[in-house]
Amino acid sequence: MTNTSADVPLRIYVSHRFAADEEYLRVLEYLDGARRLLYQLVSAPDACPPEGREGQREAWRRQIQAAEVVILLAAHFDLDPEAVAFQARFAATAAKPLLVLRRFGSVLEPLPTLTRGAHAVLDWNARSLADALRRFGRQQEARRWDTIEFTSE
Repeated sequence: MTNTSADVPLRIYVSHRFAADEEYLRVLEYLDGARRLLYQLVSAPDACPPEGREGQREAWRRQIQAAEVVILLAAHFDLDPEAVAFQARFAATAAKPLLVLRRFGSVLEPLPTLTRGAHAVLDWNARSLADALRRFGRQQEARRWDTIEFTSE
């Protein structure tokens, strides 16, 4: 029996600042809520290296290199723009698809600094997040349609 890509977890990196903050945990909830999405997180926010900023950069490099797709949280840019910009640049350098999630509850576009190399800018929606992960991580298009029923009164 051969394995299909549906049997192999999609390796996902979610941007972090070496702390599993509210935004990071919210992404995990959305990923868990996505139907038929088999994934493995390669980001490790609890594994903060003791070597300072250069040690953090090396840890981010290792984690991003192991990923098939990178999710960048726009809210983290407000807290540590240098760290988020580094993660975005390295994802681009490593030729990893980059998905940017808007700030939770916001309709404003993220800054051009974040979206410049992004493959997609997403709202907080489990279905569109899962579709984008499949599309850019595995080149699998979603084959579903919304059905709208009209009733006559």
